[in-house]
Amino acid sequence: MQRFPDFVLQLADILSASDTLRDLLPPLADCLHQVADFEYLNLALHDSRLRVMRLYHVPELPGSSLSTLPVDDSVSGLVWKSGDAFLSPDLFHDSRFPNLLDRLRAIHLKSYCAVPLNTSHTRLGAIGVGSAVLNAYSPFQVRLLRRIGGLVAPVLDNMLIRDSLGEESARLQQLLHVGNAVFTNLQWDDLLPALARSLHSIFGFDYASVALHDPVTDSLHSYLLDSSAAGISPGRVLVSGDPAESAFREPRTVAFHREEIVSMPASFVESALQQGMQSLLCIPLRTALGVIGTLSIGSHKVAAFATADKDVLEPMSIQVAMSLDNARAYQRMRQLHSEIRGEPTHLADEVAPGPFSEILGNTRAIKQALEQTETVAASDATVLVLGETGTGKDLVARAVHRLSPRSAAPFIKMNCAAIPTGLLESEL
Repeated sequence: MQRFPDFVLQLADILSASDTLRDLLPPLADCLHQVADFEYLNLALHDSRLRVMRLYHVPELPGSSLSTLPVDDSVSGLVWKSGDAFLSPDLFHDSRFPNLLDRLRAIHLKSYCAVPLNTSHTRLGAIGVGSAVLNAYSPFQVRLLRRIGGLVAPVLDNMLIRDSLGEESARLQQLLHVGNAVFTNLQWDDLLPALARSLHSIFGFDYASVALHDPVTDSLHSYLLDSSAAGISPGRVLVSGDPAESAFREPRTVAFHREEIVSMPASFVESALQQGMQSLLCIPLRTALGVIGTLSIGSHKVAAFATADKDVLEPMSIQVAMSLDNARAYQRMRQLHSEIRGEPTHLADEVAPGPFSEILGNTRAIKQALEQTETVAASDATVLVLGETGTGKDLVARAVHRLSPRSAAPFIKMNCAAIPTGLLESEL
């Protein structure tokens, strides 16, 4: 083994030059050969969302790809939880953790050691090495590997943080893309195609629809987003047991595989199988006033929707719900506006003023005065209206004018008290 300070400097150069985990593993394996003999190296990181240990190998193990292991039934999970090293000096007499150790025995490894990858603030996982030699790792080498794990862990932590920030940035960009697509369209016929294009550019689905709740009938009406998806008629009423109906009633995001799709109502199964649907994801559409429907996305791929897709789609569904709710409100407003503009003109006639609309009363004296008004209005004679102050002489004069042939001409009021007596006689 070369001098340890030189090894640390070489390790530091490798760690600083690696941007991704895939870039790090091969040179890291070459460097570690200076302090430990091994034919196999793996690195396991804890995935908190899936609650598994995610494995990366050098070289890849034979047979089917082993990319994840359960936390409670794996060497790396044990090391991650306990923070202690794991050592198996003789794999052929070790019956623990067969999901990994059986594969190591298959490539003729006889010893295996795993040490934790911890930083000052978090536990990341474990790094393990396997050798074709029995009892290959001494207590000193195990301590040395632990120190190396302490140097590697902060770099891995930074990589994971950078990846997480990149994923978050991509998710926000996707939300912005969908928001721009849906909030600029209030017309129903424009909104659905725009929503289909934006979702398809992100997820590449093979089928998509929205189902909106009708509170009057307490039923869901389905509308296709992708016109190329044949077999499902737009506006169809969903029946009990339909996947969208299930997601709406609960309400929660529900993923369905082919086996579950086959057991659904016949009306849905027939059209789904015609399209070759293998996976389906149904997400409730929530607004401030509650759940208004569901968004359903289908794929021809088996188990097409991962947890990451759900994490993006669920906040995205809020934008979709708001845009659909706005479009429905806009549609209702336009419908009401059309109804108001088309109201019969007799409503205007009903509120139009009549000749006696300002005169209230049904007594014999009032009826007689109105009859006299109708009689004199048709003539060109000068009319003198007599009465006490406040009895409505002005209203009677206006009624005479409205009923007279001069009704189209202006009605001019004059203050008779201000006119000289001689002039008043000539006016009368």
